[in-house]
Amino acid sequence: MLNLDMPELPTTSLKERDEDIASPSRIAYMENALGIPFTYGNTVEPLNNGNEIFPAMLSAIRSSHDHIELLTYIYWSGDVAKEFADALSERSMAGVTVRVLLDSFGCSDIKREYLDEMAEAGVQIQWFRPVKKSLLKFDWRTHRKVLICDGRIAFTGGVGIAAEWEGDARNPDEWRETHFRVRGPAVKCLSGAFWDNWFEENEIPLKMMTANPNERPHGLPLQVVRSNSGYRVSDAHKVLHAMINLATERLDIVTPYFVPEPGLLKLMCEKARNGVSVRVLIPDAYTDKRFERLESARYFDDLTKAGAEVHLYQKTMIHTKLMLCDDELALFGSINFNRRSLLKDEEIGVVVGSPTFVREMRQTVERDLDDAIQLDRSKWSGPNTVEFLVQRLLTPFRDQL
Repeated sequence: MLNLDMPELPTTSLKERDEDIASPSRIAYMENALGIPFTYGNTVEPLNNGNEIFPAMLSAIRSSHDHIELLTYIYWSGDVAKEFADALSERSMAGVTVRVLLDSFGCSDIKREYLDEMAEAGVQIQWFRPVKKSLLKFDWRTHRKVLICDGRIAFTGGVGIAAEWEGDARNPDEWRETHFRVRGPAVKCLSGAFWDNWFEENEIPLKMMTANPNERPHGLPLQVVRSNSGYRVSDAHKVLHAMINLATERLDIVTPYFVPEPGLLKLMCEKARNGVSVRVLIPDAYTDKRFERLESARYFDDLTKAGAEVHLYQKTMIHTKLMLCDDELALFGSINFNRRSLLKDEEIGVVVGSPTFVREMRQTVERDLDDAIQLDRSKWSGPNTVEFLVQRLLTPFRDQL
């Protein structure tokens, strides 16, 4: 298990120009744990549900004049999927260089007509690790979701391009999601997540960045974590561990898939026993992965015994991926709190060192908790016989969940 002591001195990159920055020791700890410096002068805007997310992304695409990079694990069908194909095709025909990188497993259900439309318009489409090319690599996916427009604006989080995310999470047909729009120097780091995966099949072009995102005088410090598949201790694992380890007062985890690695579960329980308020928010009945949801219940007993709270979202499928550490650090991106994210998937995570941003995101969590029920340990008797048997059958496949 990682056991990094928290430094007490600030890093040389810390710019004391804005009080809305996490403490120097926490910034230093995250930089030392990941080996990745923060960039300063960024802006981050949370976008809630498809009604906010998709118009913002499509507007950025339609306003692009030089180049667009889209990397996604999910591109399926629905009105919004057609809108993206139309917008990307229109920009390509207007002379904008458009590159689309699709995970060959996650996007396998994409409609052929969208691919044909984009290809005819000149969009460069690449499939990530198709099975026909390498059976050995097929299980190692890219789960990243990144859109870069002209090198000036980026989007990342958990949203997929599909009908499931349309709407405003008003009913089970409209999934609950928070995605994020980023401006500033961190855009370059997010762009690197696209090129990291694109480079497996293509050369990186000599001309790919015409704009230089400038720092904003009072922007946010962001740490962009690109986690690669195939490593026992991935950067996704390290960033989750570091965030949990730093918590001294409050730790909020929102995740659609909760199958924690043993070391992370143990650390969460230790924090709860030591007085940290630990809250986990996950889907309940509305989930797209029933087996994974059954596996999650295996960990409820340990968490609640330690004093942690487990909250079950009732309204629809909640797909948000968010972690809040005390009132200083937030983590968003594509990382799920499950073993597949930590072991087998290429992921992207963004750490924000801003008390104001954390407070804003905690308000979002509180609103989501209003649509959830807390697991009552006194009334919960554990899994029934069928659930118990399913959990045991899932044990050998836990790393796939």
